[in-house]
Amino acid sequence: MDYKSIPYYFIALSAVPVFYLIYFRHFFSYYRQKHEIPVYGKHFESFLYGIVLALVIILLAPNIDRLINDDTIFTNAFVKAALIEKAGTVVLFLMVIRHYPRFSTLEGIVSGIAIGAGFSLVENIAYAITFGPQVIIVRLIFSAPLHITTCGMVGYYCSSMRLSSSIRTKVPRIILACVLPSFFHGSFDAMLLMDGNLLYMAGPLIVMLVLLLEILISRSKLIPSCATLENEHLRLEDWLIKYRQPRYERWILNSTGTPSNVKVPLLRIHTNSMLWIIPIIILACSAAALPFSDDVCAMLGLPLNHQTGILVTAAYPASIGLSLILVGILNPDFFRYNIVRIPIIFDTVLHQNNFEGILPTFDITAANAFLRTFEPMEENEVELHFEMRNFRSPLVRARPVWNRHGSGTIDEPVGTIIAINSPGLSFYFFLARYFIYRFWKGIVFNLKLPGFEAIRRLFMRPSTVMQKEIVYHPGAAVFRQGESIKSFYYIKKGKVNIIKELESGERIILETMEAGRILNEMAILGNTKRSVSAECVTRCVLAEAQSDNLEALIKNDPLFALALIRNLLKRVDNTQEQLTSTIDYLQKMLLIKEKQMTFGAMILSLLAGGRPENGVITLQVSSDRKNVLAALPRADLVRYLRDSYSLDANSQPDEKISAMVEKTMKGLRLDIR
Repeated sequence: MDYKSIPYYFIALSAVPVFYLIYFRHFFSYYRQKHEIPVYGKHFESFLYGIVLALVIILLAPNIDRLINDDTIFTNAFVKAALIEKAGTVVLFLMVIRHYPRFSTLEGIVSGIAIGAGFSLVENIAYAITFGPQVIIVRLIFSAPLHITTCGMVGYYCSSMRLSSSIRTKVPRIILACVLPSFFHGSFDAMLLMDGNLLYMAGPLIVMLVLLLEILISRSKLIPSCATLENEHLRLEDWLIKYRQPRYERWILNSTGTPSNVKVPLLRIHTNSMLWIIPIIILACSAAALPFSDDVCAMLGLPLNHQTGILVTAAYPASIGLSLILVGILNPDFFRYNIVRIPIIFDTVLHQNNFEGILPTFDITAANAFLRTFEPMEENEVELHFEMRNFRSPLVRARPVWNRHGSGTIDEPVGTIIAINSPGLSFYFFLARYFIYRFWKGIVFNLKLPGFEAIRRLFMRPSTVMQKEIVYHPGAAVFRQGESIKSFYYIKKGKVNIIKELESGERIILETMEAGRILNEMAILGNTKRSVSAECVTRCVLAEAQSDNLEALIKNDPLFALALIRNLLKRVDNTQEQLTSTIDYLQKMLLIKEKQMTFGAMILSLLAGGRPENGVITLQVSSDRKNVLAALPRADLVRYLRDSYSLDANSQPDEKISAMVEKTMKGLRLDIR
């Protein structure tokens, strides 16, 4: 080996340990924070597998060229290099994870990075020996981060495939594990083969791959390990759909004008000052070397052309500096609490013994769906379809695999996960249309294109804007008359009586409300007092929310607003009818009271010595009392007569007087003389 080539080999081979140590530092710090011990034996095994894969591909390269007798840039870059290498990585990775204690998606990414490091180390040495480092130095210095990042992607998707149970989930993930890394790898090789100014894109491509892998690493930190999923009796696809629901709910609440208390930034600042100082120094040096790249290469004894010199002295160090900053800068909790895709509500129509029950859902996949149920689903298997307006799926059979009800938490949604059993081809066509529909509506809404406001009604419903769910037993009071109005309720299940409590203590049932109705919609008027009480007739499940959510429903859902107006008008009509009935009742009671007072005066007059004759009871009184009695109302007259003649209020007339009263009480009037 020519000693003059040593700087070339040093520069070319340095990329492997530099980029591997960047990720190793990040993973080591994470494991230390979690008090976990990495599976170093599997990492080393993966590194050896990478070396073996590189040696096998190098030995088989002549046969591959003869087998694929096409020498175009596309074939050389995307098929002979990228696809074969990444397909081999997938096969080796599946061998690595056959027996893997404490396996998780993050461990899978670490193993994928180790395979990429071993592969690029051998490939760089082979290329340097075969072609000479000065010829392909650009490939040598950038192939290490390329293989490390793309093999890390393979590790992520293969790990997801390993943790999944449904073949409908496994197949797409294994395809992504091959296709996505092959696309980036092939794009990089195509840039090198086409040469020219495209070489300058090598640095930005590596930085983009580092960022993409960082996103996958951040997401993998949230995914539970294989052992955790087994303990919870969940498949990965079930955990993922459960994990998305709280983000959908926070998204809806934010859209209603009720911001979530959880605000998590996308980026987190490195607390170790050296992680800022070292990258800044590297970036400053690469920027300073940019105008003098030719001089720097000459000083190092590297006879490179101007283009290659810029890549070696400026682009390569800059990519290292940026990678140091990017690795570990994304906050995993951002992906836990935020979402970009908008939730669109579909109705899940259950077909059970000629009864159709309807439950909302805004998450449907080929393997499962999440239903917003209010109590556990007891059925082993149900037949259902999904629909929204004129958009309907074929009938499928499903079974509940997870239920949670009661008080939800920030990470545990309330509802039921169903596993879809063997859907037909028509269901996959429905899913394709479903995803395209959601994707398009998301673009329109997030970019605020014309008509975006109308999209709100696709996720605004009483059952989706409610903030918590409460279970009441029969006889329990939801709220009492006279309490302050702070929230409204949506009846998910059961019956609730609306009761008016009179001053006399009498309780009048004004209305009985059933599932699907809104309680206390008058909360929209502000902080007023409740004019009625609400009590549960049966076991009830009520969803509660603040008045702001009711305003958002009225603003964004015209159908709900119309239904609410009709409900209020109906209530006004009922109130008017009840008021008219009450007035009639009071008038009747007044007449009865008047008659009772008249009759009381007659009884007392008879007891006081009055004489009934020709329908008139004549009561002889002194002249001073006459004027007083004539001016008294009936009630006062009764009391006056009782007091004047010292009659006991409970005294009963004798038998003769009783018979006389009964005989003459009709048409009698009192004549005071």
